[in-house]
Amino acid sequence: MAFLDGSPGGDPNGTPVDPPARRYPAHGKIVRVTQSATAPCCDADRAAGDSPIGSAPSFDTFLLLDHRSPWSRTAADDAVRGLLPQAVQHALAASPGTRAFAVRPVRDRHRVPLQAPRAGRVGHDAFLAAFPGGLDAPVITGLAAGATAVDGSMVEDIVIGVCTNAKRDRCCAVRGRPVAEALRGTFGQRITEISHLGGHRFAATMLVLPIGYSYGQLTPDLAEAVVRAAIDGLVHPTGLRGRSDLSPPTQAADAYWRAALGPSAVDAVRIESETLVDDAVRVTATVQGSRDDVVVRYVAGARIEETACGGKPIQTGRWSVART
Repeated sequence: MAFLDGSPGGDPNGTPVDPPARRYPAHGKIVRVTQSATAPCCDADRAAGDSPIGSAPSFDTFLLLDHRSPWSRTAADDAVRGLLPQAVQHALAASPGTRAFAVRPVRDRHRVPLQAPRAGRVGHDAFLAAFPGGLDAPVITGLAAGATAVDGSMVEDIVIGVCTNAKRDRCCAVRGRPVAEALRGTFGQRITEISHLGGHRFAATMLVLPIGYSYGQLTPDLAEAVVRAAIDGLVHPTGLRGRSDLSPPTQAADAYWRAALGPSAVDAVRIESETLVDDAVRVTATVQGSRDDVVVRYVAGARIEETACGGKPIQTGRWSVART
């Protein structure tokens, strides 16, 4: 069994790894740990050994809405209400697999021209399109129905969103802003600030679109490696949370295979199926053209009762992977 935690002992070939003292494998007992209330959630979470793998936000299709007004805790919802017609809002509400994000430039917000609304699909048939004339309800319903193209102007480049929404959690600003600034200086307008991605305890968090891979616990240097790979059409395994159209167990399995491969094409791993087996999940995939199977199991770790960020207690944990 191997733990997917990114630690030096995490062998992607399946060598057994001793869990930290707070971990109780297989049955997932919980140890309650009260971190110092002076520690931000991202510091307390990392100190507790939490893993971001398998924590990617869940969506199949997405909208990017350029929202320049000051961001609240609910910046994405504010953008939807403020920028989209009622008919489009209703179509979005009826499409649970579609997620809207607010975006804005990292710098010069008052001088950079507004971006047209963009929409797309993640996964192996990923695409991104811009809508200079605005979005309409048929685009939303078409995406939700599985359309692999829409009547917009196709965008060939990628978008890198770094969460900086301080009103949601201060860690997103304290950790996210330096990453966004550093990336913007290197990669220009490909980099954007993005509203809440979930998992602010993993700040800095980042989303690569249109493919849909999320990352966490990033530093500027680690983020740069991820972006350079993404520009080359590759998925970098460092800091990987998962792909948004995959379930948490299949995100974990995907991360396991990609850790062994290193930066690799999206199609290098294709998830074929997942099957519940007792308290675990068997995941089958085609990995570089060959079938492979692993069994993944979530192991609960320490529960952080309090941090300086406030909010709910944090249940830490990680996914273990065993070969069949």
